[in-house]
Amino acid sequence: MNYIQMTLDDWVNMKEQLKKELIGASESFVRIGYILRKIEEQHLYEQDGYASIADFAKAEYGLSASAVSRFIGINKKYSINGNSDQLCPEYALMGSSKLSEMLTLPDHDLEMIQPQATKENIRELKRFNSASPVAGVADDIRQLIEQFYRENQNELNEVFREQVVAVVHKKRFVEIINPSGNRSFKKGMYFLMMYENRIVAKKFGSNPQEMTWEEFINITNEIFGAAADGANTWRHYFGESETPVEETTEEPKKEEKAKPTSESQKEEKKPKAEPTQEPVAPAQIPPEEQPTETDIQPAERVEGEVEEKKFTSRKAYLDSLTEYGMAEYFAKIMPTIDPALHGNREYWEKWLNEEVDDSGNTWEAEENREVKNPEKIPPIKRGCITGLNPYGTCACCGNNETVECCSQCREDCNCRCGWLKTENKQKEELPT
Repeated sequence: MNYIQMTLDDWVNMKEQLKKELIGASESFVRIGYILRKIEEQHLYEQDGYASIADFAKAEYGLSASAVSRFIGINKKYSINGNSDQLCPEYALMGSSKLSEMLTLPDHDLEMIQPQATKENIRELKRFNSASPVAGVADDIRQLIEQFYRENQNELNEVFREQVVAVVHKKRFVEIINPSGNRSFKKGMYFLMMYENRIVAKKFGSNPQEMTWEEFINITNEIFGAAADGANTWRHYFGESETPVEETTEEPKKEEKAKPTSESQKEEKKPKAEPTQEPVAPAQIPPEEQPTETDIQPAERVEGEVEEKKFTSRKAYLDSLTEYGMAEYFAKIMPTIDPALHGNREYWEKWLNEEVDDSGNTWEAEENREVKNPEKIPPIKRGCITGLNPYGTCACCGNNETVECCSQCREDCNCRCGWLKTENKQKEELPT
């Protein structure tokens, strides 16, 4: 152990520096660990009469022995060269709590963790490492991906419904499969971590292997391509009832569950169960007589039952979006906001705190959508809504009633507004 001479002022300054670093612990955990290591390695705590670094830290700063050990461990594992006061760049966006969780991970597992991962993701990986996996369920990558879709039927149906199971549609595919930007999945012999830019898979007892989204898309196509059936792909491939079940052949069970049935409802159900007729197998019923999903749905609904939308702040909604989703949202919303308000801090603060639903629409917008007059006023009668056209007219085609103005439309059609590109012309240049 090397000892160095230190003046009383140097010692006081070191202790004061440690106190300052503790105040900003969330950003300074590596430097805190570095200082504690120096104090421990050089036995500097003995200058104040303490028997150990733990006694010193407890008495001087209120730190527990486990906290001291954690700070020192973080410095050893995540500082440059393992012995400096600087954090390695690859961990720069990690919080101290996540780095603490990662301390007990094997070094080769650290590559599975990116800043987008949560503490729960890390804990799941540690539980996977310490458990005994079930063999025969997902023993290779292909089986793992198949099991992922078995447990995530909505994602499977959606990627085939939108026909984005192709490398050229990778951005939209990733947004459907991994909307939050990070996702973990554990099955059989494998643990999977998904991020926007890559996928990492770990087989139990082996080092992690990186996978690209292009590879994931190709394997998805290999497994399900032959069974692709749009929104019915999951049912077509797995041959099981989807959950929640939208269709069933056991009508009597539903009637037993809903015992308090009114007389009018009983009369409506009577024609469906005619006791005088012989039961006919579904395969023998002509296609035009077979019940469809639209025939069955009304019987499943309870009269007066209204599905309430969940509202949250627009800030929370934006935080849940991917970069692509947020860009798409702002591209739609910005043309509807008065340009004069773009630099108004109070307006944006209020805007971020507004309550919106899971589509980013405010309660008022949803109400207006429900009561909107079906006789929509065409743009040519309504007039310009941006103020860019000095004549006040509008020739927007509406793009199948999906936009109100050419500024909201991505199509470059023949009737696209020319004033959008000439908005900076001086008034004297305009024809009189």
